[in-house]
Amino acid sequence: MKFLTLLIAISCLFGSCQKTDPASCTDGIRNQDEAYTDCGGTSCDACPVTYPEYGPIGQNLLFGEEDTLTLIASNYSFKAEVAPGSSLQITSENLSGDPFLYGLNEGWNITSTSNGLNFQVANPGTPELVINLTGTSGTALLNYHENGETVTKQKVVVWG
Repeated sequence: MKFLTLLIAISCLFGSCQKTDPASCTDGIRNQDEAYTDCGGTSCDACPVTYPEYGPIGQNLLFGEEDTLTLIASNYSFKAEVAPGSSLQITSENLSGDPFLYGLNEGWNITSTSNGLNFQVANPGTPELVINLTGTSGTALLNYHENGETVTKQKVVVWG
C-alpha cells in the first residue's frame, strides 16, 4: 500500500495528475460540437470564410486582398470555402458599363437587385460559380458579407 501511494505521489510530481482544462473554443482541439478546430457549431464563433486562389475556370475573383482587380474581358470564378454554421453573401453593384453575368453555378442562390446581383451561399461547403465578364467593358463593386456581418470587405472589379 505504501508503495502504491509513493508511486502515485511521484507520478503527480511529474505532472500526470494535473487537472485537464475543459474543452473550449481556444484549446487548439476540434472538440465539443465545433465544425473545425475552435470554430463553428453552437459553442464557438462561426468559422472564417476562405477563398482559394483558383476556381472551376481559373482565377477566383474573391481571392486576395487587393482593393481593385483590373482584368481582360473573359471568364473567371467565384469560389469560397464555407464551414457549417458560417455564411457568405456577395453583392455586386454595377458601377459602369456592362453588368456582371454568370454561368455554371454550384451552391449559390442568385437574385437580381436594382443595380446588380446578390450571391448567397446556399449550403456550407465549397460553392463555385463561373463569372462571365465578356461584354466590352465594365466596373463592379463587390461587397463581402461574411457570417451575417455588414460589409466585411470590398473589391472593385474592372474589365475590358
